[in-house]
Amino acid sequence: MRKSTWAKILQFAIDQASEKITTRNATFERLRAFNKIRMKKKREEAKARAVEAKEAEAEAEAEKEERLKMEKLSVMEMQMITLGESPERKSLEDYATEYCLLARKGIFKTNTTVAKLLSWKNDVIKMPLLKSLSSGEMSAMSIQCFRNATGFMGDRSSGKGDEGHAEKLLKNCLSGPEDLRDEVYLQIIKQSTNNTNPQSLLKAWQLFGVVTGGVAPSRSLEPYLASHFNTAKDTHPPSTSGVPGIHEYAEYSLGRLMKITQFGVRAEIPTSLEIEASKYMLPFLVRVYFVDGTYEMMPVQSWMTPSDLAGQVLELLGVAEENRQAFKVYELTPENEERCLDDDERIADLVAYWQRLYDEQKSRDARDADAQTFRIALKVHVYIDPAPLKSGEPDRAAEKLMYTQAVYDVVSARYPCSEDDQLSLGALQRQAEKPNTNCTAAELHRYINGKLIGGTRSAELTAELNKRMAAHKSKPPSEVRVMYMDHVRKWKVYGSSFFWCRTQMSATLPEEVFLAVNPVSLSCTRAAM
Repeated sequence: MRKSTWAKILQFAIDQASEKITTRNATFERLRAFNKIRMKKKREEAKARAVEAKEAEAEAEAEKEERLKMEKLSVMEMQMITLGESPERKSLEDYATEYCLLARKGIFKTNTTVAKLLSWKNDVIKMPLLKSLSSGEMSAMSIQCFRNATGFMGDRSSGKGDEGHAEKLLKNCLSGPEDLRDEVYLQIIKQSTNNTNPQSLLKAWQLFGVVTGGVAPSRSLEPYLASHFNTAKDTHPPSTSGVPGIHEYAEYSLGRLMKITQFGVRAEIPTSLEIEASKYMLPFLVRVYFVDGTYEMMPVQSWMTPSDLAGQVLELLGVAEENRQAFKVYELTPENEERCLDDDERIADLVAYWQRLYDEQKSRDARDADAQTFRIALKVHVYIDPAPLKSGEPDRAAEKLMYTQAVYDVVSARYPCSEDDQLSLGALQRQAEKPNTNCTAAELHRYINGKLIGGTRSAELTAELNKRMAAHKSKPPSEVRVMYMDHVRKWKVYGSSFFWCRTQMSATLPEEVFLAVNPVSLSCTRAAM
């Protein structure tokens, strides 16, 4: 074959191959371009989904923060004091002219002016401001109070801290006569009038905030003191820096003055924690326990009563207002005794009393000091079927508290019930707490009273409880809690308070019985049960 023919065949093959390569490359390019578009679209979609997820997360977080904020505001609003209209203004000059000791200048005791008497002084006073304290033991006590007040303000150098000065000042006021309390208020007025030191002046108003939480003035001084606070509030503009100023402290002190005059002088010296909080117009925190051992940290003001505290906790939990009368605040002692707090008690005094007991025991024997552990607890006081919410929905918060109380009463053997009942209820409780999870012998005490557990019985009871729990395997916690409550509500002793009694002149009753009293019945049962 000719060379030219081979060349033509070779060229044809090359052309064919080139055409196929070109076609293939064009196809690959189209596929590559399509893939780029597809990947770009995927990235854009993923980015859009990420943005949407982030926005949804931010929205959910914002809703959560807003909810928490509203809960906090709702709770804090309960602590606010409505001042109302300002009363008629009273002139301190009129009060001082009648009650204060003006004859105090020089060895001949010539009269000073009211303005000078009630103006800041850079050294310790030599005699009280009030006439009624000008002689005797109270004269020296008044001068000591002035030393503590000026030490708190920084007008006088001292190695003692603010809380130490405030605590000693309050201790003297609470143990002294009413005139000494008036004297202290006048001393702080003096040191906060014409005071050119901004730091000292602010500390004086902080001291007003502390003292109004524990010390009630006399009826004669009260309107003048209120007028002094009102005047300061009106003449000093609100703070714009976020840091409380005289306007805020005057308003705070006025509100606390209204409360302290309503409830009267404190029974206990405020704790250092309360004093420190009052300095900055803040509540102090206490733990409010529930019967299952959980607790909420709640803000407490100096004037709050048990009903105020219960209202705060129930508001936070979302319990409907019509169901709140069923719950009250109790004191739990180190010996596990409980006492329902009286309506006129003050939570701050209760905490201060516990602190005093602790300090006294610690001073006697530091080794046993930790044994004195008191607690505040919210408990069911009246056993009711919670009314539904205004929307018609069940009051889940109230129902949960009722359920928690019922579990505690069963497991602690407050209700006398049979072993069979305890196993059935324990199975329901376990399903409510840890659905479809078998109980171990180590956990059994959470569901059955400890008196039933012992020796080889532990394994037997655990197996029986798990067997009964299997019957509720498909049931949600909300359903088994309802079943639990339906079970205990059938008992005649549900919701009862128990009283051990000795019978007299009865041929049918044993010598010892317990009396069960609840809102719907009164029953008597053999004590051995």
